Amino acid sequence: MITCIYPFDSTTSFLDGVENFLVESLKDKIKIIRPAINEEAHLKVVYDLAKLPNKSVVIFMGHGCNLGFHGSTDGTEDNNFDFFINSTNINTLKHLTIIAFACKSESFLKKIGESRGLVSYLGFGDLPTSKEELKEHITNDIEDNILEKLLKEYINCILTAFKYGMSNYINLSRLYFDLKLILNKRSSDIIINNKDTIEYRQLANLIFKTKNKIRYKVS
Repeated sequence: MITCIYPFDSTTSFLDGVENFLVESLKDKIKIIRPAINEEAHLKVVYDLAKLPNKSVVIFMGHGCNLGFHGSTDGTEDNNFDFFINSTNINTLKHLTIIAFACKSESFLKKIGESRGLVSYLGFGDLPTSKEELKEHITNDIEDNILEKLLKEYINCILTAFKYGMSNYINLSRLYFDLKLILNKRSSDIIINNKDTIEYRQLANLIFKTKNKIRYKVS
């Protein structure tokens, strides 16, 4: 049984398609958990994860950073459960296999997770999912409609790679190489089909960087 933690957050609604895909493809082999927007619900998620058998696979989909994974939010400060998985509780999950589809998750899992005993994980580096974040990776000034198109292309690319990788999931090594293969192919396709467009070459470079920042470790 695979457990998927997918916090409520309007800014990650693009992941709804991944949730539906996982349910349709894995059927009774996956359990989706969406924590309610309160502290008790988040504490219960961590408590329940800690009780799972050794090497159980847990997927986290949502926002992340170097310090941990964000929980559910309605966009207000009073209901914003940042870092509900963090340096103080990741040690209770060290027996699990964690797959984190979240920004900077590879840094958190390696630097903090490993220091707390985590031995099996896969994480990503930067995953820009807004136009403001994408601008940090596109050096030239481009029109807003082009930026929106590039963003949709990038998000579709990483979602397609993740869905394919999970639909064929056997182990972390297989997932890692499936992800790299798909992202590498998409990066090459973009360059071949948009030879004279500098914006798309930068998009291809971003996808290539995304591929290279995927990190995994197995026990």
